[in-house]
Amino acid sequence: MSRAEQRRKQREQKKADKQMNAVLRQAGFPELQLPPAPVADRNLIGVNNMAELKKCPFCGGEAEIVGYKIFWAICKECTAETKDFDTKEEAIEAWNRRVKK
Repeated sequence: MSRAEQRRKQREQKKADKQMNAVLRQAGFPELQLPPAPVADRNLIGVNNMAELKKCPFCGGEAEIVGYKIFWAICKECTAETKDFDTKEEAIEAWNRRVKK
């Protein structure tokens, strides 16, 4: 599966998760919360580096690092994203350089 297909699939899953949570809230159920990933899996897809990542320069939304062998930063709100990097640190550095001062 190509990187573009992986990204599309991840975006579709996030959208479906948001829609499911909205339906559950309307029905009176609490929002689903996934447990944190085990320490050994923290370099896998969906790693949340909120303490290291600055807010999105376009919408002010929160960002996260995603990927497995290739990493990129993406805004959870407007889906702005960086290019692909070999390391999580490079993706974080590239994202943080884009933030307005």
